[in-house]
Amino acid sequence: MFHRTDRIVIAVPNLERARREMIGVLGRSPAWIGEYHAVGIGCVSFRLENMHIELVSPREETEANAALRARLDEHGAGLHAIVLESDDLPAAIKILRERGLSPHDPVEVIARDEPSGAYRRMLRSGLPASETAGIRIELNQTLDESGEDPPSLPIGNEAAAVCDGDHVVIFTAAPERAIDLFRDKLDIRLALDRTFEARQTRLLFFRLGGFTIEVGTSLREQDDDAPANDRFFGLAYEVEDIDAAAVRIADAGLEISDFRDGNKPGTRVFTIKGSPVGVPTLIIQHLDR
Repeated sequence: MFHRTDRIVIAVPNLERARREMIGVLGRSPAWIGEYHAVGIGCVSFRLENMHIELVSPREETEANAALRARLDEHGAGLHAIVLESDDLPAAIKILRERGLSPHDPVEVIARDEPSGAYRRMLRSGLPASETAGIRIELNQTLDESGEDPPSLPIGNEAAAVCDGDHVVIFTAAPERAIDLFRDKLDIRLALDRTFEARQTRLLFFRLGGFTIEVGTSLREQDDDAPANDRFFGLAYEVEDIDAAAVRIADAGLEISDFRDGNKPGTRVFTIKGSPVGVPTLIIQHLDR
C-alpha cells in the first residue's frame, strides 16, 4: 500500500531563514525552492537518499493552508506532518476506508520550482487528525517521473553531510492505539517493540522504506484510554562520518552536545542544541555500516 516515507514536513514562519538554517544542519543544498499552487504555501525541499525533508510556510491566507497557519500560531516552527508514498493512491484509500479510516478524497496538486520553472504533479490525500491521535499523516502519489526532485548536493565533504533521514520521534500515552494505526491499518512493519524498565519507557519502531517512525511512551503514563493528543518530538539524521559532521555543523554556527553512544548498539550520536527550525535534532552514525 505504502512503500516509503516520502517526506517529513516542517512548518516554519520564515522560509528563507529556515532554508539557511537547514543547509547548516544537513550540509546540502535544497533540491526544490517554490510553492504549491492554489493553496498558498511556499516550500523548500531537500532530497536525501531515502526521503525528503520539506520546509513549508503560508504565503497568504487560504482555506487550504488553515491547518498550517493554526499550527504556527499555536506552536511556532516544528514538525508538521509525515507523508507516506503510494504507487496507487486511490487503491490505498479504498483499503484504508475498508479498515475504518476516513482518508480525504484525493486531489491533484502542482508544485513549481522557482529557480528552474519546473513543475511536478502529485495526487494528495490525508487522514483526519481525530483518527491519528493528533499526528498529521498525509498520503501522496507522484504522478510523473519528471516530478522527482533532483538530489540535494553536498556542500563540501560528502561524508560530513547528512545522507539519510534515520527516524522521527512521536510521544504517546496509548501504545496499543499506535500499533493499531501504524501496523494494522497503515501496514507499516513493527520492527521493534521494546520496554526499558530502567528508564520506564516503551519504544515502538515502525519501519518503512529505510526510515523509522519511533513511537515512545512512558510506562508511568501508559493508558490506552488516554486522550488522542499524541505529539511529534524530534528528528534524527544519519551521516557517514560523525566527527566530520560535528566540525561542519559547528562551523555553520550551530552548537552541538558531547558525543555519546546511541540507544541502538553500534551507533554514535550527538544533538544539535537550540532545536534548529523548531525541531529537536539528533545526528547519528551507524558504525557497523
